[in-house]
Amino acid sequence: MAEKSKVDVGKGFKRIYFVLAGLWIAMGFWWLINGWASFKDFALYSVATPIAIYFILVFLIKGFKK
Repeated sequence: MAEKSKVDVGKGFKRIYFVLAGLWIAMGFWWLINGWASFKDFALYSVATPIAIYFILVFLIKGFKK
């Protein structure tokens, strides 16, 4: 069998997630500044959603590790 790669795939996925979450929050902040959304909408959809998704993904990923 081939040797395992020394690349940490989990670290790469984490970086991709944080970039996408940052863009999502920035988009929500843009909506808030322009008056397209209220603060309640900003807090719920732009901030709480990425945090919830992060913890769900961490739960699932840790469940599959040996």
